[in-house]
Amino acid sequence: MGLKMEYIPSGLSKAQWAAIKKKEADEKEARKNGTLGTSRFKSRSFEAWHKAGGKHLFPVDPSETSYEERPYMQRKDGDWEGNDLKKKGLTGKGQGEASKRLKVDDIYEKAKKAGKLDSVSIFGGKALPWTNEAANKVEAYDPKKADQQRGVAGKKLSDAEMKRLKSNLAKVSSKQADSKAAVKEAPPKKKGWFS
Repeated sequence: MGLKMEYIPSGLSKAQWAAIKKKEADEKEARKNGTLGTSRFKSRSFEAWHKAGGKHLFPVDPSETSYEERPYMQRKDGDWEGNDLKKKGLTGKGQGEASKRLKVDDIYEKAKKAGKLDSVSIFGGKALPWTNEAANKVEAYDPKKADQQRGVAGKKLSDAEMKRLKSNLAKVSSKQADSKAAVKEAPPKKKGWFS
């Protein structure tokens, strides 16, 4: 029979220590998938914010401000509608007041769920992978595959598209080229008392 030992901090039971380790592992996994960090609060579109009155919220010192008066960005799982406060049996005050929901909020939320608000490359193609999970699904570039494009947003342009892009590039006209050459060829003027 082998000896089994396990570290458990003093003052905690085995079950409490297991719960703490599970919580830390869950938070680490959530960070990987982009659900923790700067996205811990539910925000709204700029258009909806503007149509609702565009009230600016400023950061407050959490040690001097009650939880109800903090802006939703400074509350854990904050929600501009105040749903996080309702779950705790609180009502928002001051900067912590909930904003009214508008029809435009529903439009943006529906588009977000459908993936229509994801950023795409300026070159066209697929949406950019904003989370580690999405980035891990991106196929690595293999030079042996002739049909594979570099990068996530790889898009092969047709001959007509390439011709159009090339025609819009800045060109140096022959007159400009001649004048630049003439400037280079002209001998420098002598500097003296009367020149």
